[in-house]
Amino acid sequence: MPKILLVHDDPSSCEPLGRFLAERGHVVGRSALGAVVEVVEAEEPSAVFVRRATVDDETLSLCRVLHDRGVRVLLNAERAEEII
Repeated sequence: MPKILLVHDDPSSCEPLGRFLAERGHVVGRSALGAVVEVVEAEEPSAVFVRRATVDDETLSLCRVLHDRGVRVLLNAERAEEII
């Protein structure tokens, strides 16, 4: 089953999603935003789920880096109007 890396400043806030995915057979990893690139290199997840309250240039830059490395990225933001 694919490995999915959950990313958030507070990784414990992704626990419900992590449990949901694990119950369905996925291998789930967790990372804080600042360590994502290193964790992706070490664990080679199939996808990365990034959850942020607001999206800044750092977050978008990180998503581009991951995408350029062939990693599928799903970005979830509470305030989507700030992305545009």
